[in-house]
Amino acid sequence: RTGRFKTFTAQQGITRDRIRHINEDMKGNLWITFYSSYVDRFFNGKFTHFNASHGLEGKKINTIVEDSSGNLLFASREKGIFIYRDGKFFKYPLPGLESLGVITMYQDKKGDLWIGTDQGLFRLSDKNMKNYTAGDGLSNNYITTIMEDSEHNLWIGAKKGLNRLKKKQDGTVVFESLLKPFTIFSLFEDEEGSLWVGTYDAGIRQLKDRKFTAYASLEVFQEEVLFSLFRDGQGDIWVGTSSGKLFHCRGSSLIETIEPPELSGTGILAIAEDVEGNLWLGTNGKGVFQIKKGTLVRFTTRNGLADNQVSSIFKDSRNNLCFATFDGLSVRRYPDGAFLSFTSRDGLSGKRVHNVYEDKAHNIWIAADKGITLLRNMHQIAVKRSNKSFVGSRGGFTKEPLAAGGKQNIEYYLKGISVTCIYEDLSVQKDEGPVYWIATHGAGLKRLSVKDGKIISYTRANGMTTDYIYQFFEDQQGHFWLMSNSGILRIEKSGLNSFARGKTDNIHCTSFGRDDGMKSSEFHSEFSRNSALKTGNGELWFLTRRGISIVNPEKIRVNKIPPPVVIEEAFFNGQRIPGHRDAAAKPFKGSGDISFYFTAPSFLSPEKIRFKYRLEGFDNQWVFLPPGKEREAHYKNLGPGTYTFTVTACNAEGVWNQTGNSLRFTLKPFFYQTLLFKITLLLLFAVLIAGAIFIYKRYFVGKKKEETGDVKDKDEEQGKDKPLLEPDFVRECTVKLEYQMEVEKAYRDLDISLRSLAEKVSIQPHLLSRILNEHLKCNFSDYINSYRIEEAKKILDSSRGAEENVTTVAHDVGFNSMTTFYKAFKKHTGMTPKQYKEEARKNK
Repeated sequence: RTGRFKTFTAQQGITRDRIRHINEDMKGNLWITFYSSYVDRFFNGKFTHFNASHGLEGKKINTIVEDSSGNLLFASREKGIFIYRDGKFFKYPLPGLESLGVITMYQDKKGDLWIGTDQGLFRLSDKNMKNYTAGDGLSNNYITTIMEDSEHNLWIGAKKGLNRLKKKQDGTVVFESLLKPFTIFSLFEDEEGSLWVGTYDAGIRQLKDRKFTAYASLEVFQEEVLFSLFRDGQGDIWVGTSSGKLFHCRGSSLIETIEPPELSGTGILAIAEDVEGNLWLGTNGKGVFQIKKGTLVRFTTRNGLADNQVSSIFKDSRNNLCFATFDGLSVRRYPDGAFLSFTSRDGLSGKRVHNVYEDKAHNIWIAADKGITLLRNMHQIAVKRSNKSFVGSRGGFTKEPLAAGGKQNIEYYLKGISVTCIYEDLSVQKDEGPVYWIATHGAGLKRLSVKDGKIISYTRANGMTTDYIYQFFEDQQGHFWLMSNSGILRIEKSGLNSFARGKTDNIHCTSFGRDDGMKSSEFHSEFSRNSALKTGNGELWFLTRRGISIVNPEKIRVNKIPPPVVIEEAFFNGQRIPGHRDAAAKPFKGSGDISFYFTAPSFLSPEKIRFKYRLEGFDNQWVFLPPGKEREAHYKNLGPGTYTFTVTACNAEGVWNQTGNSLRFTLKPFFYQTLLFKITLLLLFAVLIAGAIFIYKRYFVGKKKEETGDVKDKDEEQGKDKPLLEPDFVRECTVKLEYQMEVEKAYRDLDISLRSLAEKVSIQPHLLSRILNEHLKCNFSDYINSYRIEEAKKILDSSRGAEENVTTVAHDVGFNSMTTFYKAFKKHTGMTPKQYKEEARKNK
């Protein structure tokens, strides 16, 4: 109801914490079995317990089935089947099953009951019982699970193998056995009609188009730290690791593992393919390697590379290879193979280059840690520079800056912002001009319109869940998929464009993390273009810290049903506001605080539901509530008036409830809050001011002198008439003071005050002051300092005092000022601490 999980354990009334099976009957009761003889029923927030005393026998209840007549059947591991009726359990008389262990039950669409046991499969139809065993073609007699698919095929999982029941034309039954070596634990059919098989010892298998696909081959990646992904021209996938291994995959199958000794101990950060089909590997410190006909060729700064740490490799339309390094950009020109380098010293907007992108006009966009550098006609710049600079030198071309190619060929964007990825929107109309989407590290997502130079920012302030975006793709459905520091985000591009055109003031993004099947929501090499890829069939592969996460956007169902919105309660100054329609008829009076509590009852990703609310008459715009926040709204010091509180919600896909829910109420003013009262008060105030001015001018001076004399006399009388303190009270307080000083050493407290000491002895501060002044004949400061000085003298007299400096001694006894320490010490001893220390050394 609140969108959060509520946990039920033995403390909340449930019988056991280890649950085996849960089933909801047609009446809304929730039935729960455990790894024991107990069964619980949960209804209306209350648990009811059943066991042998209610007729339910056996030590373990495996499963529950509700038949077409509404009868509940319970399978006992040792005692057969029981039927529940009128609050009691009765043995279901089935010949041949009394002594068998019932593992599972299933009722098919015809109403036949199939019973899986450790001695084969039983079919109950119109009170006729039929038993099928391995002798009839079953792969094994131990039946683990049963399911009927959408084509009315009955699938039977067994301890050894999967079986499909077939009927011949003569009505006889045969079994087709599949996956014989494996133990089947669970069966499921998806919306496309594919059968998913969960096994005990072989992972997950999918049966589609009469072919089984295994989903266990990529488990080798779980032991590796994955740094880079690349899809070559043949559609094969290459995966680079932190240890220098290179995996070659085709589909979901691993073809080979390459472990060249030259790459041992270095991470493969980037992978690319040149025009000749050679593979290039960018490493974390060893430069780049070319795999050519099985041979590795290495290139480093000695060969002209800007830096030996290469995070990304890009092949442009002229077949040049662009290497993004930790110290600039290097270009290996095709076909002569010469290296040309551009660094921050040459005019790049940053030192570390994250990515390189070429738009449809063949301009090169360089994303770096301090912004974007746009190179127009880079080929001409490279040719000109190669004729005037030292080709192949580290850092490259410092004698010929980028501007030498012509200032009109270079542009800068987002200076000072770390840019991770750039993408040109090819769907934009020509009259709108080129539009680029830019991911940043800390400044959200950007939309750059080159025609007018306008940059739109999408950040947490307007709906993004984070401002740290890495790589992203666009799918065929018009969604952007973004890697971020909070997992994978999906955003409709049309919504982003609507925001840019001012048609909406908020955007919505759907986040995917561990709750959605990802093994991790954190990524490796997130700045590199090789940290994710898009395959030929539209799948998106992302490198996480715990392996590869794959998503097919076409297969993700979009929930188009908006969540219902309920205003649960509302309170005005702690008093509950009546129901929605009645509130206006029963107005409250005065002003004060009001609170609203609301929810959206939904079981589909309740943690991702977002709310927005507005109090008409107070709020000028909607207030957006991020997912996970408390579903409540509070207003302080709300004045009299008529208000309408409206709240609405959207699901994880961004589908808003257009109606929402509203609560209208009126706060009527008290008389002192009315306009008449305010006018009256204003007039009275004016009269009072005028009277005060008159009195001041005529009587104030003389009266002031008179009053001053009277007050002085009264003060003196009060001083004479002070009541004496009781001797017993003084003695009691003195004992407490001595305890605090001599035992608790309260004087060592640097922040001690008259008030804090009074609290320790449980009296009022003014009484403590009187005891010190009248009975101990000293003020508070002298009293505290006397104890401090005595302890300081003891320290200086001891062997420790010879080693400690005076500042340390002062601090240890409670002084936080050396000036105060010196004055107090000299006042009590007649000498300075240093003189006393020297005197003590001489006496020894």
